[in-house]
Amino acid sequence: MGNHIPTPPIFSSVDEVIDSEIEFDISPNPFQHKTQISYSLSSRQKQLELAIYDVNGKMVKRMDLQETKGSITIDLSQFSAGIYQAKLLVDGVEMSSKKMALSK
Repeated sequence: MGNHIPTPPIFSSVDEVIDSEIEFDISPNPFQHKTQISYSLSSRQKQLELAIYDVNGKMVKRMDLQETKGSITIDLSQFSAGIYQAKLLVDGVEMSSKKMALSK
């Protein structure tokens, strides 16, 4: 008999939120050129950033966020239609991610 190490939960949804005190929304989604990303955190962290990744995992856009609550308009019109992933990073750690669909 040893110490039992619990198995972490497996997430199978398109959206994954690690901290329940974070609100993170993308609207409209799907979108054609621009979309609005809204976010809210319960407390201020050292570094807050939003990163957008393409389907291959390549970062295509990154923004530093100055406030713990706000919204930002993202223009991806220069990119190809497809699925992208928006990640909210707090102090370099991914706290939430959402898939978004760019259609042309």
